[in-house]
Amino acid sequence: MALSEDIQIHVCLRWDLVQVAVLHLLADYHVEPVAETHAITLDVLPDLVITDEVRLKRLQKQASYREYAVPILVVTTIDSPLFVKLTIKHGIRGYLCLQDQLQKRLLTAVQEILDGSTYLSPTAAKALDRAYIHDDIYSRITPYHLHVLYLMGQHRRGIEIANLLKRSPTAIHKIQQYLRDLFDASSNGELVSLALDYGLISSPSDFPIEASLSAS
Repeated sequence: MALSEDIQIHVCLRWDLVQVAVLHLLADYHVEPVAETHAITLDVLPDLVITDEVRLKRLQKQASYREYAVPILVVTTIDSPLFVKLTIKHGIRGYLCLQDQLQKRLLTAVQEILDGSTYLSPTAAKALDRAYIHDDIYSRITPYHLHVLYLMGQHRRGIEIANLLKRSPTAIHKIQQYLRDLFDASSNGELVSLALDYGLISSPSDFPIEASLSAS
């Protein structure tokens, strides 16, 4: 696809430096920086939205984007296999990891998405492959499990996790046992180490999809 000022692209990123770089790299398009996703209305639906994982959650709540299936390219530092899999599963058309060098990948990503394809940067593509290889684990992980793993990764004791999640210590112990069995871990320390390796220790607020987190 040739570059064209007729193409409307909205850019809504929380990192100022990345936003400036995106605007510069897409100078041949009609690009509009948007401070917040709610500022985008039906009257000016773009051909593409470039956003990050935080604003993606807000964007997906807007009926206009669900109804009109506006293509979205996510630009993020998150390379968790589960994150990538769920993002693509929920209809996101592009996933560009910043560690893959924005300058080399952005134009290709935009062109492929506008041509109707799905774009994955190299790191995202490898993460997606890994997600399917280990689907036996990812398909059995729930948002509750992710929250427990995150708190374990913060070195929280079982009773602290129970208080924070408003569950009983017994319930948390059972979840930890389930997760140790799932990962074939002999201890909670080994479980956390394996969960880190699988990209599952991350703040719940960082998760790119707020609802329906199950990978099944």
